[in-house]
Amino acid sequence: MKITLRADDTNPAHTRFTVFANGANCGQLVMTVNEANAFYMIITNGVSKELDEFTGKGRWSPEEDES
Repeated sequence: MKITLRADDTNPAHTRFTVFANGANCGQLVMTVNEANAFYMIITNGVSKELDEFTGKGRWSPEEDES
């Protein structure tokens, strides 16, 4: 399965991101910055390197450099 998490917007309180599976938009989630980063890591660690592909896009914390 190809999984993509795309951070759409982040501020000091919340991160809004979209989840895609095999290119299909599965929906948008809003979590606190810490929860969103934890969710990102859970997905990253749960992806099977032999079967899956994971891509993370965008800024996941307001402190990250945009470059």
